[in-house]
Amino acid sequence: LQLYRVAVQSKLESSMITFNSVISACETAAEWEKAIQLFAEMLQSKSEVDTFVLNTAISSASSISKGAWQIALHLLSFMAQGKVESNGITFSAAISSCEKEGEWEKALQLLSETVVLAIDPNAFMFNAAISACEKGGKWDKALHLLYAMLHSNLESSTITLNAAISSCEKGDRWEKALVLFGLMAQIKLESDTITFNATISACEKGGEWERACRFFGMMSQSMVAYSTITCNAAISACEKCGEWQQALHIVSGMAQNAVEPSMITFGATISACEKAGEWERALQLFSEATQRMVDSTGITFSSAISACEKAG
Repeated sequence: LQLYRVAVQSKLESSMITFNSVISACETAAEWEKAIQLFAEMLQSKSEVDTFVLNTAISSASSISKGAWQIALHLLSFMAQGKVESNGITFSAAISSCEKEGEWEKALQLLSETVVLAIDPNAFMFNAAISACEKGGKWDKALHLLYAMLHSNLESSTITLNAAISSCEKGDRWEKALVLFGLMAQIKLESDTITFNATISACEKGGEWERACRFFGMMSQSMVAYSTITCNAAISACEKCGEWQQALHIVSGMAQNAVEPSMITFGATISACEKAGEWERALQLFSEATQRMVDSTGITFSSAISACEKAG
């Protein structure tokens, strides 16, 4: 970049190769904003623009926190107007930009355009589109894409299935989540923490508390590390089905595995103990929550007070 600035100050002519090299260097070094700035300078200098530099610009734009998808679509439009050939890399980067901001409709539109342009959609495009649908709460679209991907014999990954399961969890479709969990074993994909988090949460939200606890047990047996999110979902399931002892067991396991409890952890466990009439344990947990400086909500206070009332 410094060499490029020296060349500009010396009024040396910048060629397309010069711009390509500098923009690529900025993109590789994660200097996204500088890459976009250089691309703008390239347009102002009326230098010839090719597929490589536009792909790099779209890829750089995808790393911007907000408005990346709009920049990506604008650059794609620029390519079409300037008759610059787009390819798989172009659309992969553009769909990724849409995915990061949950623009699922735009992601699907771009994926369909690859067919029109005779560009073979790859696994990365499908993964990004499925994730976009997950973020947009479109579980049915996510599943449609997943099965289309499998039908096309494209290699799916744990990331692919995790996004699809998460979409089912958000859409309150626990049955679909379980089908996908089973599918992972069939196609020999390993389940990870995110897989179990989404599946357990889907069961808990769907009122399938026993299933949620069963999956939590499977997670421990599979030696998959669990997180605060995992434990909270499992404890909430225990609380709803009256399994206060199991809830306490999970909290104990969190301490042993250095998993930090949260406000939700204590709230659900105290509520489980309160419902079972275990007021001493409820107060003990409430005391631990305050000592740990965990914010206590009204629900936590109410459960603790209710436990005291039941104790007389």
